[in-house]
Amino acid sequence: MQTRHKIGILGATGVIGQRFIQLLENHPWFEITWLAASDKSSGKTYGEATKWKLETPLPTRIAEMTVSRPPLRTALPGDFCRPGQLISRGNWNPNSPPPVAP
Repeated sequence: MQTRHKIGILGATGVIGQRFIQLLENHPWFEITWLAASDKSSGKTYGEATKWKLETPLPTRIAEMTVSRPPLRTALPGDFCRPGQLISRGNWNPNSPPPVAP
């Protein structure tokens, strides 16, 4: 079996974060290992912190994960991933090059 890359999702409780979870939860290349959201959600399980809006059910493994918050409100992508990794975010402009961690 191929090694899965460990990933995290910033803004996980929003609709775009939920869609990332939906798309990546059973992906053969990625494993969601952390979820981050606002101070309001920090410390709660994902199931408690979010109002799931998608038609597919909230995955149990994800619902049981504890939501953290970014270390700083102005955190940079490099605070969450290794240099050179691609960063995916809901507000990325498809007409510009994908963001890469510094």
